[in-house]
Amino acid sequence: MNSWQYWAFEDGEYHLAEKLETSRQQLGWDYSVYIDKFQNFRYFKFGTNNRIQEFPPSFFQATDHLLIWENAGGLLYAFSDGQTHQLGKWVGRNNYVFGDSIVAFTDNFGYLQIFYKNKLHQIENYTIESLKASDNLVAYVTANQLFEVFHQGETFTLEDGNPPTSFQVNRNIVAYVDYMGVFKVYWNGEVFDLMSFQPKKYITGEDFVVFISPLNEFKVFYNGEVKELLSYIPSHYEVIENILVYYDRANFFNVFYKGKQQTLEYFIPKSYKADNNMLAYPDLDGYLNAYDHGEKRRIGNVIARQYDVHNGTVFYWQNPSQVNCFCKGKNYPFQLGY
Repeated sequence: MNSWQYWAFEDGEYHLAEKLETSRQQLGWDYSVYIDKFQNFRYFKFGTNNRIQEFPPSFFQATDHLLIWENAGGLLYAFSDGQTHQLGKWVGRNNYVFGDSIVAFTDNFGYLQIFYKNKLHQIENYTIESLKASDNLVAYVTANQLFEVFHQGETFTLEDGNPPTSFQVNRNIVAYVDYMGVFKVYWNGEVFDLMSFQPKKYITGEDFVVFISPLNEFKVFYNGEVKELLSYIPSHYEVIENILVYYDRANFFNVFYKGKQQTLEYFIPKSYKADNNMLAYPDLDGYLNAYDHGEKRRIGNVIARQYDVHNGTVFYWQNPSQVNCFCKGKNYPFQLGY
């Protein structure tokens, strides 16, 4: 609408963050970062913005709890708890991985370095062959065939001498198939043998794993136990952080969330979006529903032409000048004024 204004919704209020054009905007848990019109790299939180540096980084990513960026020359930084940390030099984009609260990289001396809770942890001088990070852990395979996980400040050896044939990570969890084809899960310091046979497919979520058994059973591992959700492969399923969405043969819309299996609708919605404890989707009439922290509720009283979800907030609008945010059970409408 001929306006480049950048607005932010925070703590129930709308803020004009920038009056001029911005680019490369990203959202963290409770902050936003962007490049302003004059190419400053800026950070918005608590109703104000601050300049991080006077030029845009070559790469940056806002995770929930860490802001990570790289400048020319492979200078790697993390911003956490109000402080900027220089993690390494000459790192390079292909040499580090990160999650919501963790960064792992190999320094120029060959040591694996892991930044977690504002501290750099130096792991032994291993040649790393495979490295993956989730929200709060890092799993890796070394050249001397160790399969290890760094979790909550400690290193655990999962396999010694034979690396896994595949592995996936997520918050507090590592799922992998060992060299014998046994399907295993590391969860909160303990390794569970789930099956003696390799699953047809598996996907990790936050504190859970979804997998298809050799008999096509649709199962989930959660809280140390395996539960069968369906005796067949669903027509569609997707893991979005801590929410599993799937369709059954009756075309019912189902979710699995924190150990709870629930049918939300007896139809498949045209679309759905989810993030951190919140799932939103339109009903048959176009009004939005939310599955919010395990509870289903209606959002607002207007038909949403477009919508998005970030953390516990649903942003939606019927026309470009009237926007709405649904947060903590309340709707916050806002007229942009043009």
